[in-house]
Amino acid sequence: MDEVDYDHELPRELIKCVLVGDTGVGKTRLICAQALGVGIAAPRQEAKQPIHFPTVFAIDQYHVSQEIRERANFRVDGVDVALRLWDTFGDHEFNRKFAYQNAHVVLLCFSLNSPNTFKNVNAVWYSEIKKYCPRTPIILVGMQSDWRLFGKETTVNSNRSLSKRMRECSLVTPDMGRQVAKEIGATYYETSVVTMWGIHHVFENAIRVALINRRQMRFWSSQLKGIQNPQLQPPYLPEKPDPPKVSVPPSTFKENIKELLDSGMCADVEFLVHGHTIKAHRAILCTAAPTFAKLFSLNEETLFKGPSTKEKLVLQDALVFGERGSLPRGFVALESYNGVWDSEEHSSMVQVTVENSLTYKNFMFILEFLYSGNIPLEVCTEELKDAARNLQLSNLVSYIANVMNNVEYMNTEIHSKIVREMSSCAKKLVNSDMFSDIVFRIEGRIVMAHKAFLVAQCEMMAAMFMTGHFKESGVQVVEFKDTNFEAFLNVLEYLYTGQCLSLSVDDIIGVLALANFFCLPRLVALCEQHIVKELQIAIATNEMAVAEDIVGYLFEAQIHNASQLEAWCIYYIATHYNAVCRHCPKHVKNLDSSTLKCIEKKRWPPAWYILEADWYEKAMKELETEKATEKVRKSHKNIKHKRKCSCL
Repeated sequence: MDEVDYDHELPRELIKCVLVGDTGVGKTRLICAQALGVGIAAPRQEAKQPIHFPTVFAIDQYHVSQEIRERANFRVDGVDVALRLWDTFGDHEFNRKFAYQNAHVVLLCFSLNSPNTFKNVNAVWYSEIKKYCPRTPIILVGMQSDWRLFGKETTVNSNRSLSKRMRECSLVTPDMGRQVAKEIGATYYETSVVTMWGIHHVFENAIRVALINRRQMRFWSSQLKGIQNPQLQPPYLPEKPDPPKVSVPPSTFKENIKELLDSGMCADVEFLVHGHTIKAHRAILCTAAPTFAKLFSLNEETLFKGPSTKEKLVLQDALVFGERGSLPRGFVALESYNGVWDSEEHSSMVQVTVENSLTYKNFMFILEFLYSGNIPLEVCTEELKDAARNLQLSNLVSYIANVMNNVEYMNTEIHSKIVREMSSCAKKLVNSDMFSDIVFRIEGRIVMAHKAFLVAQCEMMAAMFMTGHFKESGVQVVEFKDTNFEAFLNVLEYLYTGQCLSLSVDDIIGVLALANFFCLPRLVALCEQHIVKELQIAIATNEMAVAEDIVGYLFEAQIHNASQLEAWCIYYIATHYNAVCRHCPKHVKNLDSSTLKCIEKKRWPPAWYILEADWYEKAMKELETEKATEKVRKSHKNIKHKRKCSCL
């Protein structure tokens, strides 16, 4: 094979580079990545290993494709080179004698994630190369280095023998590759066609070793004198992963309230409409519309004479959220009777008679709107609009008008307004005795609450207050031990309003614990989001100022099933591992083994990169020392030569 290739009358050094190695290590893909500039997508970790079909890159592509021919032209250390890549089958029974003929450099490839292919470097391939081209330089190439990014174990005790380390490891480490390369007199490099890292290093240095070998036979060639020795390959630093995001599920506050209307659970008011009975909840209706707040906020004087006895209410002027009020328009009468009567407790049910002008169907749609903020478009009629106007429900009147005018998109703002108004009014009912039907004792203090909001938003409390299931369903006072009072009020605020705006750093862990206890995943997410935001603000000022707090939050997140907060804390520790270990070593040691393994798996920079970076730094210092020593030696030699000349 000629050593000079003439491309458009420009002479280039022609290099034949033969790739050998076991089947499936990625020889053809490496050639395609260089010759075609095409890599492959990263494999999915959960996917099964695909079946390998042996392929060979045809060498005549350099004559067929102008693009491949142009990409094969290199300029290395001032020398123009035409590189010709020869692919081979990896099956051992094939005869590769023809491929080895006139080879200038051999790339001996193995797969980093297959120790068996690494063993065959010495067992099979080195002897074959020396048989067919004994004087040809060798480059040892570790393929598929991207497997180290998938978190597999890549560090092995370096004090053990190479054979033991090969049996123990699942991935070949760089120092193992360098050790074998030293044994066979080769230079070691790693590469990946997924990240496209190392490909340029491999072929550029393959050209260097081929030209250095050629320089020994063409010592008179001036252009080959500038060829440098193969360069050290700097370690590959993976991109820093993005921090995990803390997402909060969308609120289902109004949907849950609507389901409560459908179920009728914990109802404390009955509406009589044309002989039909509709069960509802005073606390919810009061927060949904001023009309019902005025209706149910009247002072009641009721005489209980026995089970299920009825007494007319004596209606008086009363304060309705600070204003004087009376029985509103649209309602005829109110009555009250005891739903339960015993020696210890009683609960009253209010019965409201609605005017005959309101039909049962329209009143059901009105309640549906008050509970959910929406009604079907087809029921928005003039009759329903008049009924809403009669009950002074301005939001419903506007809602129906928008539908009738074909501008229903404007109802989105009305719905948002209803949610805001209802949340604002409901917050006033937290720990208020108005319509209260359940009492909690927290830290010796009394908290008044309303079952309607509790059972609508919390499935655990719905089961707790369901008749006949738990003892709490038959008592008027429920005591929670080991519960923070302020944290419990925050949880009640969330159950009443669907949000928790008054969270503080001091109470956040207590709220998180209660949210997990009451099975409120959205409140857990809100707590996680609040904690992460506070930590990010502190980190922006000083990264390590909150290291101890983050380790503490990690403990709490694991206890209270806050998976998003746990992932974020692990990410912070993994990306600041050395600094965190120096800052709070005792806290890190107290982490359980599974957490430490997870942190080690997600460390950035990875442990193998830190080891490689240390080796690279030491190796570069040694090279610089050797160059300085060689420079001093040459200067002394020149001085001696000059002295001899002066004597003559």
